[in-house]
Amino acid sequence: MQSTNWGANQRKLPILLLRGAVALCLVPLPISSSSAQSTEEKRSMLASVKRVVVVAPFFGTSTLLGEEPPKAGKTKPRPPSPPPTAEQERQRQTYLEYLHKIEAKMEEHLPSRLQKRTSLAMVTQEQVKEAFKALDMTPQKLFQSGGKIKNTKFPQGESEMLAKLTRQLKADAILLLVLDEPRRTNGALYASGLGFYYESAHVRAKGGFSLYLADGKRVLQEPVEVLHPLTKIGKKEFLLTDWMEAHEQLIENFMDELVRYVPPKTTP
Repeated sequence: MQSTNWGANQRKLPILLLRGAVALCLVPLPISSSSAQSTEEKRSMLASVKRVVVVAPFFGTSTLLGEEPPKAGKTKPRPPSPPPTAEQERQRQTYLEYLHKIEAKMEEHLPSRLQKRTSLAMVTQEQVKEAFKALDMTPQKLFQSGGKIKNTKFPQGESEMLAKLTRQLKADAILLLVLDEPRRTNGALYASGLGFYYESAHVRAKGGFSLYLADGKRVLQEPVEVLHPLTKIGKKEFLLTDWMEAHEQLIENFMDELVRYVPPKTTP
């Protein structure tokens, strides 16, 4: 896993040593592609790709994107929820802050790792933002359903909008990432028909990567999930750091898949 110094200012030496040990337990789950093309077909489709647009990742859930308005006559109005307590509101604000920090980190990390792991040239993030402004677009408008995850399925790209953006930026392909909200498990002992088993404490990161050609044709659609040990020293936790590292590994696992189809970065 690519090392980072994200938590360097948060933890002392004993904690760093412990994290070095638990990092060996990181569990990347298998990648399963929904694309029907074979490896050789994907390589052929990507053979002429030289310049790529990388769109800033975002969480595709209602927490940050907002709830969809109910369809007329389809649902009954919900009774108003009781107002949150001061502690519940504090926890909610902390969680929202964490989500925004993860998005900002992934916006920086995804193009950085693509540049270091492949020989592809990238459109600068400044140029991408300028193109969004000129076309009156947002990253969410590049997807069907406004970028929302529905029934655990990551959204599909909107071919016409994708082609419009890549033409504007004179690019050959566009890389997208929609994130599911991170999770945590504190660890517990479970009973089954075969006896008891213990699930260790961990955090989870999950995202849907997709790569489209300039004409809007999809080449890759890869859901990736990573489990990472939850760090707890005494009563102190490092939840945000664990989530950050899990999301970094999420990108690294996708890069392992991508370099099967595009030329990897060659060292001089």
